[in-house]
Amino acid sequence: MGGIKVELNDRGDFITIQPASNFYAQAAGLFKQIDRMGKEFINEYEKVQNDAEKDSLDKIKKAAKMLTGFSEKVVEMIDGVFGEKTIRNYFYRQYEADPCFLPDAECFQDFMDNMTSVFNRIFGNKGVGAGKPPCKPKRKRKK
Repeated sequence: MGGIKVELNDRGDFITIQPASNFYAQAAGLFKQIDRMGKEFINEYEKVQNDAEKDSLDKIKKAAKMLTGFSEKVVEMIDGVFGEKTIRNYFYRQYEADPCFLPDAECFQDFMDNMTSVFNRIFGNKGVGAGKPPCKPKRKRKK
């Protein structure tokens, strides 16, 4: 099947979206899941940062481990829906500058905002970020 090619960067890397498939539902579900995970992560991260009894070096180590784990999980999830190395290709300049680069929440938000804009052009303004299917227009009541 052909599908619609969506360019990820200025060097020609792309993903292919099949409009007739359930891709829209998968992506919308993924974005909602990432948003939910992000909120849970913030709560846990704040608990670590506010733990006054922990040594500051322990806090730093735990926080770094949490951030790394969250980022790695989100990359894995996005690549699982959009295709292998989607995030690596989308942020290729950062990975070229630092092979150990790991996207943060701001990077993921940038990717999701960009993809939402693309989806709105492909699927119509369905509210991909919110995961809401399009609504049918309401019929006017006859008086």
